[in-house]
Amino acid sequence: MSLPARHRHGFSLIELLIALAVGAGLLSATWSWAWAAAGAGRTATQQADALSSLAMARRLIVHDVRASQGLASGGVGGEGCGASSLTLLASEGVAGAVCYSWNAVRGVLWRSASSVYVAERAQRFSVRYFDAAGSELVPPSGGYLDAGAAARVKLLIFRLSVSAGPRVETCVWAVGLR
Repeated sequence: MSLPARHRHGFSLIELLIALAVGAGLLSATWSWAWAAAGAGRTATQQADALSSLAMARRLIVHDVRASQGLASGGVGGEGCGASSLTLLASEGVAGAVCYSWNAVRGVLWRSASSVYVAERAQRFSVRYFDAAGSELVPPSGGYLDAGAAARVKLLIFRLSVSAGPRVETCVWAVGLR
């Protein structure tokens, strides 16, 4: 038996190009799946962080409101407490007031008593004030209730929105004053 004059070794250029195209197709399909899975994981983590931040802020604010002696009037609470803020009179035996202030530029809800961020990526923070009859007490344009109105407040309704990637999670809750 005789061998052909030309013995074939390796792959031809066409075979290599076909293998390269098939490999590139498989790689792109795998990459898009992995990219989507990573994005879904990132979104789920951001949403969990936002919900955790909302729950923490709610627990802390409810605790401070219930422990306080009432609302401060006239902007007591120091620097940073403005129209989107809440200042509580400290409970007996505790020095100073507790001020919650929302900084829209930095996207944080700040608690002055412990100098910590209560919620990061905060998109909105608002407080509505109600008296015993259920009438809303609206602060003037300066953002603070006067002493008489602050003394009449019996119910606070809070709204806090925190960004969670492409979504915004919002929590609304009410707390009664003693």
